[in-house]
Amino acid sequence: DLHNHTDLVPSAICKYTGKMKKEPVGHFCFLVTTYGMVAGPESKRNEQSRRMRKLIKTTKWDLVCCDEAHHMCAETYKPMISELIAEHKLGFTATPYRSECFSVAQDPDEHIRKAFDWFGRVLVHIPWSEVDAAGLIAKIGRARVDVDLTPEFRKAYNMSWASQKQYIAALNPAKLNALVALCAIHGAFNHGGIVFVTHLVVANVVQRCLTRCLGEGWVVLSGGSAHGEDGTHTAIENANLVKRFNDGELRGLVCTNVAAGAMDIPDCRFAVALDTDGGRANTEQRQGRITRTERVHPKPGESAEDLLARRLEKQKEAWYYDLVTRDTEEETTAARRQEFFASEGYCEEIDVPLDALLARLRGEGVPPA
Repeated sequence: DLHNHTDLVPSAICKYTGKMKKEPVGHFCFLVTTYGMVAGPESKRNEQSRRMRKLIKTTKWDLVCCDEAHHMCAETYKPMISELIAEHKLGFTATPYRSECFSVAQDPDEHIRKAFDWFGRVLVHIPWSEVDAAGLIAKIGRARVDVDLTPEFRKAYNMSWASQKQYIAALNPAKLNALVALCAIHGAFNHGGIVFVTHLVVANVVQRCLTRCLGEGWVVLSGGSAHGEDGTHTAIENANLVKRFNDGELRGLVCTNVAAGAMDIPDCRFAVALDTDGGRANTEQRQGRITRTERVHPKPGESAEDLLARRLEKQKEAWYYDLVTRDTEEETTAARRQEFFASEGYCEEIDVPLDALLARLRGEGVPPA
């Protein structure tokens, strides 16, 4: 962006990342880097990394901009950011929440103050519903589908413990049928979507289920370490999958939490929370994957009313679904997610009967899960 939207010469910009370790030459104006490149233990750094770290810590900066600022609160990054010498520091994030700072009794503003007070005063916090109403993000509809455990899965659930219960609740056949129905309905409109899960074993089963019922075009997106013996997904491989999705080559992504953040998928029209936690930060990241809408810039002399009308006319519509297995821990985590949505101005949640979804599935001639 600095190259494309300013008249800075290339030598004025120093890019220091994992791929491009460019050191400053002469008098440069801007350094672009990542949290991971400058923070963390000193002992694990090579000579070049130590030089850059010393430069960053000893330079008196006019302005430090921290994008995705919720990450800077991590214990790994916070000490380095705190030590920077700067006239001004600004942080930007659409996810102003940290799970370790949140308690159920807190309101959102109290939580944000607790998470970011060490960095500085929070200047602006706008609820998502207001940004939605201004046409700056997609118009989000929210729906919930509650299902019962099948008799066999109920028996297994009662006999299991710990993470086993999570797997059984997530892979409940009634829930998988509801998922297939939702994906089939949106597929009829050529909508691409994302299914969010917590565990890789669930992701793999879901991917195979969707492929068997709806055809090819569903892939798993997860962190490299999560794949274990199934292989690894590097950041580059995940980026290629996202590109294929954006190019229309894939019908949908099945994503773990590791892969949910910062994906740029502007044409995604629906997301399904199949097996997810109730954390505010993760919930906001998941919803953020479907909120991108077309940018509409003001025309010379255009009134605010006319600009708003144009933005609303071009605003993308998207859906966020919660699938919940009754009488399991999923009801508790779903309630926490609902509290978050309500705090952001999204109080309405449509209840969709499972029977209606299954009837639609039969009407489309799609086999059940």
